[in-house]
Amino acid sequence: MIDLIEIKLPSGSILKVNPAPFEDAKNLYQGVLAESKGVKIELGDNVYDMWKNIFCLALSSKEIENLVWKCLERCTINDKRVTKETFEPVAMRGDYIIVQVEVARINVEPFTKSLYAQFGPLIEQVKSLLA
Repeated sequence: MIDLIEIKLPSGSILKVNPAPFEDAKNLYQGVLAESKGVKIELGDNVYDMWKNIFCLALSSKEIENLVWKCLERCTINDKRVTKETFEPVAMRGDYIIVQVEVARINVEPFTKSLYAQFGPLIEQVKSLLA
């Protein structure tokens, strides 16, 4: 069993992320990949624009949002289960995007570590050719 991951939110609340079951995390990973196909990255793009496009895509996607909510079913804020009502108080809305991003990162990252290990050397070769 993987331990809970605790994150202090801007409001001072504590988010406890219990990684989602494999199937839910895999569905989120695949949803992020499917949505990411629409992001155009060109060699002349600066890093800021690339990340802006990725974040805007992810945060505007209803599909990704729904998949993140599935992963949120096992998470708590201040030891209370996270639901949409958690963010009804205006004071909690500042935490919403952080919660979404952290839950997505924690559930998607394990799938991507092995990809970087395999494709990291290839990426470095391409970078050196373009330098």
